[in-house]
Amino acid sequence: PEFKPETVSSSDKVQEENLPKKSRTWLYIIIGSVLLLGALYYFFSGQILGFLGLGKMEPTVTENNNPPANIETPVQEVPRLAHKSFFLANQDMVEVKIPSFNYDNFLTFARQGIDSRPQTVGSLLEVGVYDEMGSQIAFSSFLPAFFPIDSVQLASWFEDDFSFFNYLDDKGGWPGFVAKFKNTANLTEALSALGSSLELQDLKKFFLSDPGTFKPFKDGLIGTSKTRYSSAIKPGASFNYGIFGGYFVVSTSYEGLKAAVAALGL
Repeated sequence: PEFKPETVSSSDKVQEENLPKKSRTWLYIIIGSVLLLGALYYFFSGQILGFLGLGKMEPTVTENNNPPANIETPVQEVPRLAHKSFFLANQDMVEVKIPSFNYDNFLTFARQGIDSRPQTVGSLLEVGVYDEMGSQIAFSSFLPAFFPIDSVQLASWFEDDFSFFNYLDDKGGWPGFVAKFKNTANLTEALSALGSSLELQDLKKFFLSDPGTFKPFKDGLIGTSKTRYSSAIKPGASFNYGIFGGYFVVSTSYEGLKAAVAALGL
């Protein structure tokens, strides 16, 4: 018998051509469905979370205000107050450094400074008063150590610098001080306020040793300058104060007051 090759019918060809097209169509349908479902999920889940107050969570950032441990904060150095004596250039002087400035510490270190420098009778020794850092103690801090007085008011009347001194005579040592008024100060007003306050205080605190009881204050004079003074029981002891050429001078003896005024060149 004669062998004939197998032939493909026209219907089979159509089926073969249509098969890939149907597969691609289903593939597109599946991919589209997945994308549509993802979009719907994203949209509706966001709406639901927003409705519940559980919207998109943002990361919490905690601010750290503390500097790193290895960074040191710079310390601002406080300007030091330099001392320039009010007395003439040839005036003898000793310096004392007083930690934690107060009356008791001042008295202790001032005595040590005075004792460390021999004086002749009739001489004046200036005592530079500094803190432990070598800065001159301001007058507005010095005077309130002896009695209650407004340091702000003092600072408005006086310069920061001042001169503390010890006068020596045959009766003992007599301390005192000189402060300089600012150009803007009303001297009459300042003296009235200071004097009325000073005369009510315990004057013994200004002396190196107990001068005994005091008599009532009286008016006095040195040259043409008015003073106020109160004599004590101890010989040579008296509390004196006055204004001389723009300086406020206090001394625990009359002779010491005259020596201080002379040392100012007045």
